[in-house]
Amino acid sequence: MADQMVPLGALDYYGAEKIGMGLFEGVSFAGEAEVKRRSSTLLNFSWPATGSLGVALSSFDSVCHIRHASVHSQGMLSRGNARALRVQPAAAASQVIVDFAHLQKIALICMSLVRAYNSELFKVTVEKWISEKVLTGAWADDRKIFTSLCALFVSDVDAVGPKTANARYKALLPKIAKRVSRPKA
Repeated sequence: MADQMVPLGALDYYGAEKIGMGLFEGVSFAGEAEVKRRSSTLLNFSWPATGSLGVALSSFDSVCHIRHASVHSQGMLSRGNARALRVQPAAAASQVIVDFAHLQKIALICMSLVRAYNSELFKVTVEKWISEKVLTGAWADDRKIFTSLCALFVSDVDAVGPKTANARYKALLPKIAKRVSRPKA
């Protein structure tokens, strides 16, 4: 990540404390390919297409094609968008109409993507920290960094899994203990 370019104007806009946000200047996450590319470039993070994140991202890509048709094609579903959505193209372009029920479905797809992404990135980060011995297997040593990780990735709203960082840590402890060799006292 150290070799990523950040526009100088981002410093003025975000300030020194949030300059990292400048990495996303001029970037649109409107599509599966860009999400994959940025995840790989910035985080060295990838996932299988058949897992929950891959499926969620595929659904999100469909939402992006509908958005593209709505915004950039005057609300018409072009032949290219129809092909990407695996919809039989009509002789003439079809109009995109999003009613309230479909808007709710689009919101659900977006939420599912964010949840799957956060969950998978949390898992990968914990596994990396175990293999690189950032986590020691002792709560007293790992508490601060693991609690910070949970604050980044764990949603209070979704309430999935253990409620506290300590409970999440204990649930992962067998995995951590297997991979981390503690020095003998």
